[in-house]
Amino acid sequence: MLPKQYRATSKEMRLVLRRGKFFRYNGLKLVWAKLLETGTPHVGFIVSSKVEKTAVVRKRIKRCLRHAALSTIDVFTPSFGYVVVVEQKLHPTTSQFAEALFKELFAALKK
Repeated sequence: MLPKQYRATSKEMRLVLRRGKFFRYNGLKLVWAKLLETGTPHVGFIVSSKVEKTAVVRKRIKRCLRHAALSTIDVFTPSFGYVVVVEQKLHPTTSQFAEALFKELFAALKK
């Protein structure tokens, strides 16, 4: 579970989605923006019902992505807000797969 200090509130997520820059990679969209008062990165996740109809699977995807974000939290820049939007169905939905996907996403972002 992602500790509370790293979780983005709905207000922060709206701000990041409105003002942020984005990068698409392999079915994920990463949006980021500078937040003023935080010293730690804040991360939020969006999985639409257009991606997956059942709430159980959407929640599982979010849990896997949260776990991957926690294990790669050092890659995130402090004082920034991040929103990960899932745009395509992810298969398989395992934590190891999500962690590898996060590493690929940030490696592609650095290029």
